[in-house]
Amino acid sequence: MDGRVGVSSDFDITVFHSLSSDLSSLNVNGVVTATNAVANANLKLHVVVVEKHIAFASAPGSNGETDFYNVMKKMLPNSSGTTLQGVWANGNTHIISESWNFSNVYNIGDLGIVTFVQDDVTKEVLQASFADIISLPANVVSVDLGTTATAFAGTDYCSTSYIPEATVSNSSNTNLDSVEVSYTVNGAPGGTQMLVINGGASATATFPSINVAFGDEVVFNSIIQDAGFIDLASINNQSIVDNFVVLDPNFDNGTDLDVTWDNGTLGAPSPPGAIDDNPADIRAYYVDNTISQAVTWNLGGNGNSNGCFRWDYYSTAAGESSSLIFEDIDLSSKTGTSLSFTYAYAQYIAEPDQLTILASNDCGATWTELFDKSGADLATVAPLGNARFYPNVNDWQDETVDMSMFD
Repeated sequence: MDGRVGVSSDFDITVFHSLSSDLSSLNVNGVVTATNAVANANLKLHVVVVEKHIAFASAPGSNGETDFYNVMKKMLPNSSGTTLQGVWANGNTHIISESWNFSNVYNIGDLGIVTFVQDDVTKEVLQASFADIISLPANVVSVDLGTTATAFAGTDYCSTSYIPEATVSNSSNTNLDSVEVSYTVNGAPGGTQMLVINGGASATATFPSINVAFGDEVVFNSIIQDAGFIDLASINNQSIVDNFVVLDPNFDNGTDLDVTWDNGTLGAPSPPGAIDDNPADIRAYYVDNTISQAVTWNLGGNGNSNGCFRWDYYSTAAGESSSLIFEDIDLSSKTGTSLSFTYAYAQYIAEPDQLTILASNDCGATWTELFDKSGADLATVAPLGNARFYPNVNDWQDETVDMSMFD
């Protein structure tokens, strides 16, 4: 790179970008100027819109990354670029004039423009330029809103009532008379309210109570409707509540609980008749012998079926937990009730991983412990060290626990 810096370029590029008057698109203008005589029939001009920094409050993917830099949004007019003239005299110019309707932008104020002249055959870049500061139309003021939703606070696993509520803050010094706050449930419109929010203050939009089900996602969004104002950083205008863990009221409330793991879907987070409560996103799901080419035997309890449920605690932090909650059963006519299950567990070295089984007669508001083992007491095989545990037929333990207190 140091060597290349000393090589003079045959071109100079000047470019700037601005918002359209209706605040819906980006305009890119500039000029490419030859600083020497050039004869090259393979020249292309590429104009690239990038978002300089996207910062998420929580990782959007599985690798934990929350910060992303110089993310490409669009190549203008397209990825083929613009063909430039083949013969240039010193001082010849090419005018840059492109526009783009915004799409999937988190912070309009963080948009930058990368422009470069390239030999399309050798791929040599002959000159490049970067536009850093975006220009706003006259009489348009930038304002930053932030939206925070009220979390779901069910008292038990049968609580389905949720009051949609979001607080919107105005971090600017400008008073806003028309801020629209809306929410959706699984993508369907839920409701809309208008708020007045003074500069440096916040206001809350509270909607009528709704019923939610397991896995629902409620998304809140705030938008400035006042003329002459724009929220460049809209990534914090949205707030999502998706931790609804609610028993299905349509579960078959019979007198038996018989959970089998045969013919499940690899990776399913719970078996039929159950829901998962896994706030730490622990690797917990149905597995069978397709999980690894090394497994040629049945992974069901005692080898009697092909599948089982696995909690993989290899990369789990201390104190994190994951649960399965099973459907209601009616024991009003039962006596001598018991619960039988089969499990297998291997330690890495000497971890105190714990398996607890509990029952509740008030939908999970309170629990009665039926089984609790951890560490070496729970282990059914010797520690494995740095190896995955795929139980063989003799690695399983059968257990039966008393549930007569719920007769």
